[in-house]
Amino acid sequence: MATERNDRALTLLAGVGIGAAIMYFLDPDRGARRRHLLADQAASRARTGARDMAELADDARNHARGAAAELRGRLQDEELSNDQLVARVRAELGRHVERVRGIEVVADGSTVTLRGKVDPNEMAEAMAAARQVRGVERVLSELSLRPREGESVRLDCGPSGERRCSERSWCRTTAPRRVDTRSRGRSPRRG
Repeated sequence: MATERNDRALTLLAGVGIGAAIMYFLDPDRGARRRHLLADQAASRARTGARDMAELADDARNHARGAAAELRGRLQDEELSNDQLVARVRAELGRHVERVRGIEVVADGSTVTLRGKVDPNEMAEAMAAARQVRGVERVLSELSLRPREGESVRLDCGPSGERRCSERSWCRTTAPRRVDTRSRGRSPRRG
């Protein structure tokens, strides 16, 4: 009996819901507008769904073409010119190093030489990036370290008194900058 009563209540609620929906869409004053809005929304969702599916299909096709081209390239022994190898290495460095313009890339056959200044934390990344380029068998580093902001290169005196730059040792400039808060940017008065 309880289930029969529940079934009747659900049937009644379903009937009321269907009746309200019919009244909502068949309302003489605003029903036509509501029906058109619903039709427009359905058409829009169908268009965007079709567009999304087309984009997914294009992406899948492009990925498949790229994978096939990469596989073909790996299977073929192609002779690269030095300029092509330099372009490939510079493109790969652009993905890993912040200031690529400061790095000169020179190719001689399958040997690549990197010259210029890099941040200390980017040197290993630049070398690894150049090594992973297809066609590169050997990477030579003539890179020097660019001091970080607030640091300066320490000049060490060698045994014969000559000064040389020690790339491994950096000294932080610890002298604080004097700022006179009373002068507000003007030079302090003497007197």
